[in-house]
Amino acid sequence: MPRLTGLADNSKLWVGPAAVLTLTGSPRARRAAGRGITTLAATGLIANQVAKRLNRRPRPSLLRVPLARIAGRIPTSTSFPSGHAASAAAFASAVALEIPALRVPLATLAGLVGFSRVATGAHYPSDVAAGFVLGATEASIGGRLVPPADAPGRLHPRRPLVPAEPRPTGAGLTMVVNPASHSGKGHDVLTRVQRDLPDISVIELTADDDVARAVHSAA
Repeated sequence: MPRLTGLADNSKLWVGPAAVLTLTGSPRARRAAGRGITTLAATGLIANQVAKRLNRRPRPSLLRVPLARIAGRIPTSTSFPSGHAASAAAFASAVALEIPALRVPLATLAGLVGFSRVATGAHYPSDVAAGFVLGATEASIGGRLVPPADAPGRLHPRRPLVPAEPRPTGAGLTMVVNPASHSGKGHDVLTRVQRDLPDISVIELTADDDVARAVHSAA
């Protein structure tokens, strides 16, 4: 625990994952890294320079903490909220907005960081809980201000390749969809399309369907 909490000092722990995401070359991964670091920085500023100054709660006593569990760097700032927990939750939540598949591993790592802060005697559990809430809230606000790239609000309509009359209800349109695509999220896409275009005709593919034939028949 002291080693993990030391790695999280000054948010060093999160620089590695951000660098890996950036070096993958994937636009989505680079966006996730940028969102994570930006949210982390903003949250750290609020937690350490605003919240801690407003609530000057003293740190827990280290007298009952075994020497082997005490971190090498003893914090001198006030206790509430935990800046480490806030930064961890901010980075994990922000990256997960762009790459949902990373939600569980990053949340697990963030949880371990929070646990380490209590185990080493640096914080009370309520400090860590408040930090998690602050970090997750900051990430959520950031997601609303700057939606992820694939969010519905970020879709930009393009001019059709051929002249076409507007079809606001979807009448006369046909969509071929595989509900099992994208790890089963294809059904969610279908639901949103049918909600916005109630008169659209839908062809749902099954495992035995020929995609090319289905598209040809729809045309």
